[in-house]
Amino acid sequence: MTDRSRKIAFVGNFGFWHRGTLGYRTLPMARELMALGHRVVVIAPPWDSPGEPIGKGIEWDVTVRRIETPRARPGLRGHALIAARLARALVAERPDVIVAVKPIAYAGLIAPLLGWLPKPRIVVDTDDWEGRGGWSDLASLAPLERALIRLQEQIALRSAHHVIVASHELDRLVGTLGVPANRRSYVANATWPGLATWRALGTEIAPDVDLVVYSRLFEFDHARFVSLLSRLVAARPSLSVRVLGASIGDESTALRARLVEAGLRERVEFVGWVERESIAVSLRRGRVALALLDDTRVNRARCSVKMLDLMLAECTIIAEGVGEVRHFLADGATALLATPGDGAALAKAVLTLLDDAPLARALAIAAGRVARERFTWESQRDILARAILGAD
Repeated sequence: MTDRSRKIAFVGNFGFWHRGTLGYRTLPMARELMALGHRVVVIAPPWDSPGEPIGKGIEWDVTVRRIETPRARPGLRGHALIAARLARALVAERPDVIVAVKPIAYAGLIAPLLGWLPKPRIVVDTDDWEGRGGWSDLASLAPLERALIRLQEQIALRSAHHVIVASHELDRLVGTLGVPANRRSYVANATWPGLATWRALGTEIAPDVDLVVYSRLFEFDHARFVSLLSRLVAARPSLSVRVLGASIGDESTALRARLVEAGLRERVEFVGWVERESIAVSLRRGRVALALLDDTRVNRARCSVKMLDLMLAECTIIAEGVGEVRHFLADGATALLATPGDGAALAKAVLTLLDDAPLARALAIAAGRVARERFTWESQRDILARAILGAD
């Protein structure tokens, strides 16, 4: 511990692993700060994760404090109770720096309430856009709820001493709110041993399906997927497809219905939610992994851990070059990339890699190597520390 050690408290809005932000972004951030000698705690209300234990504990060497919450979606009284318990837990930690994980909900209250004070330093970490064109438009919300989320996001981002963004699109959007460049830092999601796909698999995994789609199914227009699948089946009648991942709403049901209409339902196996321990092997079962992404604000603003999973698992990736995809992948070097919406190019890429095993394997190995050597949390340690601790 150095004489410049600081106490840093991250505050989240939900559990660690169900939604992923705290587990896959906040915990590795905390580990990097601890490696510099700082004291870190992550405080969270796991109302959405009944399997997570309440109280203090350790996750990947990081001290975590899960407060007791109603084990169901809270009502107004439940929200007030959670906010009060988070506030008490935060005060008890006496932090030098508070990092609000997302600019909405409970964490989104911190910057507006405390950002006008010189201490503690208030940082907001945002990895999605919630406002117009963002997640609030995807969710089933009343107009007033949607308006309040957008307003809270804007106020929290403007009130913070510093804002960390997970994508270049978020950096641009936060800038349009009047947050100057010297109060914004770009810190992308990255790889670390806590990712389930970190362990090298070698070559022992035998593929048993042609195409894997690893998705929550909101990222792309389902009609495009069906059209692409029709092209592929016409060229390769034996084509098989597997969809991994649980949808956030009724997207899975809607996609199945479209496939039935097109006479393609039997081509696609829906696996649903995959446990973390099984993700790497499940991904490698596919000969090719397809990442379809509409060119929307939601997709441009995201920094998908799923893409890092695909790379670490040494999958052969075909993706549409939207947002941070072009940060992680290089066309012809670590993947084949297509212009968003270009179905002909996507079909050609899939068929090329299904027929050219040496090229497919070379791209997969290169993607895995880049993910492990270049896109790591450790490589971002210094910029992360400057963003959270400030110039001093």
